[in-house]
Amino acid sequence: MSELIWIGVSFGLKAGALIAIGLLLVRALPPSQRLVFLRALLLAVLALPLLNGLLPPWVLPLLPATDPIPVSALAVEAASAPAPAAVGGWLAWPLALYGLSVAFLLTRFARQLQVLRRWARGARPLSETELNDALALRADALPRLHIGWSDRVASPVSFGWPHSDVLLPAAWRGEAGARVSHALAHELAHVERRDWLWLVLIRVTHALAWWNPLLYPLLRSLDEETELACDRRALQRVGSPADYARSLLSLSRGPTLAAVPMSGGRYWRRRVEHAFNHRSEEFSMTKIPMACASILIGALMLPLAACQLVRAGEPAPTAGAAPVPAAEPAAPAVVGVPRA
Repeated sequence: MSELIWIGVSFGLKAGALIAIGLLLVRALPPSQRLVFLRALLLAVLALPLLNGLLPPWVLPLLPATDPIPVSALAVEAASAPAPAAVGGWLAWPLALYGLSVAFLLTRFARQLQVLRRWARGARPLSETELNDALALRADALPRLHIGWSDRVASPVSFGWPHSDVLLPAAWRGEAGARVSHALAHELAHVERRDWLWLVLIRVTHALAWWNPLLYPLLRSLDEETELACDRRALQRVGSPADYARSLLSLSRGPTLAAVPMSGGRYWRRRVEHAFNHRSEEFSMTKIPMACASILIGALMLPLAACQLVRAGEPAPTAGAAPVPAAEPAAPAVVGVPRA
């Protein structure tokens, strides 16, 4: 069981190193390419365990060597040692806590989906006139999309695939202004980009690796860049960046659904600044190409996946073997001295 903990720590450190370098590289990319790069980085992190079993091991004897213990000392220790503890011992408690935490996070996410589906069933669909007024869309132009007014949501939310639902606050119904069309354009961008599938992958990754603090900056960056990418697509549909930024400001002052996935109720300040400056950011020529950053990540990912830390003087593990710490030398059996 200690081997499992060592494997988890080893992969956590490798993933942390890959994430740290990737987040440094993403700052040098154009805004329109950052989300694609971050998603590729997430897939690279998830591929580390698989590549570890496929690549030949690259052994690094960086751990300190185990000092030899005299045989006489081992014999005395074995003779005076108590009976061996149950299998797993105290190491069973961390693994049990980890399993309960994973089950709790996945159950909470499933519960959120159940609540959203119940709200969607109770929502009143937008009429064709309301769709035309919002985005000049006909109802039959969105065959796999259900858009409705709901009195259970305080901010727009979208979820589901391939049949998606978009819920708008019922308090906005009959409102004159651009806020409805801007919010609907943003949520349609989520649906068109299939962001829901990536959200599910992110939530599962968080549930499995919640213990790794180095993963959270990547997940926050993915969430933020997803919102900014949808803002860019929405601006292509609605036009005026200044009006769109004002709609974001009005949304930021109201309540949001922080506990509901895809509610988009964070990063308001950067989203407003991005709406005003998106054209100058898009055409900035001071960024490096994404191909260069992707090559650097790939060149780093392969040696990290193959790297296995062992103690100095140990034999190299076979290909595909998981990195495990050195086993302690077994104590020799104590043979009793026959009496005269």
